[in-house]
Amino acid sequence: MPSLGNAAELLAKAERQGQELYEQGSGQVTQVDLTKLRYGATELRRYRLEALTNGSAPRAAAWLTSRGAAWYEDHGVSQYGEAEVTK
Repeated sequence: MPSLGNAAELLAKAERQGQELYEQGSGQVTQVDLTKLRYGATELRRYRLEALTNGSAPRAAAWLTSRGAAWYEDHGVSQYGEAEVTK
């Protein structure tokens, strides 16, 4: 999953830079732009989870349940449903 990991890094960087520009009040970045970036990051987390579990929702749920909190933080997946897989 190196490509998905790289995409996650790029999205995180874009979101940080976008937030900085938004806070400057330049008008270059809107709240809608930031929301789109957050949505993209959430979708990417879902894709990463699907890749790890071969797209199986029950397998994903069991797999996530078996992991500790440190794993979630290390892999950018929320314990609280951000990367839910619905099939």
